[in-house]
Amino acid sequence: MLRPLFARGTVRNLNVLVLAALLAVTAFALGRAQAERGGSARRRTEVVDVVDHAAPAVVSVFAEKRTSRNAWIKSAGSGVIVHPSGFIVTNSHVIRGGGSLRVELWGDGGSLPAEVVANLPGNDLALLRIRRARPFPYVSIAPSGAAMLGETVIAIGNPRGLGDTITVGVVSALGRDAKLARGAALYNLIQTDASINSGNSGGALLNLDGELLGVVVSIMPSSQGIAFAIPGEQVASLLRRALGKAPGRKPIPVEQAPPVFVPTPSPTPRRPRGEVSSMRAEPGALPPPALARRGRTSALKTRPLHAEDFGLTLRNTGDFIQVTHVARASAASLAGVRVGEVVIAIDGREVDDELDLVLAFSAARPGRVYQLHVRRTGTERHAALVTPR
Repeated sequence: MLRPLFARGTVRNLNVLVLAALLAVTAFALGRAQAERGGSARRRTEVVDVVDHAAPAVVSVFAEKRTSRNAWIKSAGSGVIVHPSGFIVTNSHVIRGGGSLRVELWGDGGSLPAEVVANLPGNDLALLRIRRARPFPYVSIAPSGAAMLGETVIAIGNPRGLGDTITVGVVSALGRDAKLARGAALYNLIQTDASINSGNSGGALLNLDGELLGVVVSIMPSSQGIAFAIPGEQVASLLRRALGKAPGRKPIPVEQAPPVFVPTPSPTPRRPRGEVSSMRAEPGALPPPALARRGRTSALKTRPLHAEDFGLTLRNTGDFIQVTHVARASAASLAGVRVGEVVIAIDGREVDDELDLVLAFSAARPGRVYQLHVRRTGTERHAALVTPR
């Protein structure tokens, strides 16, 4: 009879030894990987990713006003860039009474003068504009109803004029209504326990996707951990009214593994002469360049036109919009618009404030003719206003 080479106990011992060796090798590999992984990588959380992504779009807003006694009053708040062309959303009360506005960019990005595009005190929202040659960093706005109770939120702003400050909290409640001391009654607010102080007004309340969940508006006096933010859908509505549409989503970049190319077994079919092949971008690669179409231009405007582009200087008296200056050889001058006339409507759209002007000219294209409905000393007429080229 042949005896087995190994007894049953010996095989069991070998199995145990092999398993122990595998565990030792695995532990060594994990330990080595952990050692190679730097301390900063271990500390990098979702909050850090959001700050890296969105903080450069949060700015400090400074307003200055000269009083009747020839003294300057300064106030500080926050704002969020929501369009790469430099459109900033903030609170109306941040710029209230500000004779001149200055915006300081994140970090040492410098300081730029700002102009008011729209001011809605009833909603405590305002839209500002800064300009430079290259695009600005911006954050996209979270979809309507995206806020979730208990989700983590990051507040970034300029509390008490200190500059870039970050706090973290959660969404404490939704659908809150509040009447502020300055008279504005706001509805459907987001409540958060993120630390908010004076100067945070107009700053960003962000979700972990790096999207603007809301615009910080106020804190509840004599309370801690109770602050409110205007929902992002109201900001998106303001942008759509002023610019035609809000910019697309700008998610946090996700690191992806290099693409693996697997050869296809079947040969690539030959395409007919003259046919343009479709181009596909691999994950993480830049999209292919758009093919120009003859006779068409992009629908995206880098900036909306204003009255000044037509040679008009207007002022809001509180009751109506009045012409105060007409530039020589301008579109307004050629249309016969005169100083002192009141603008009633543009292309049938009634004009009550500056935002109505932005809306009226938002679809302007070179050569387009607008019908300007004006009134002077009780007489009304229409003037043909041609969009300058």
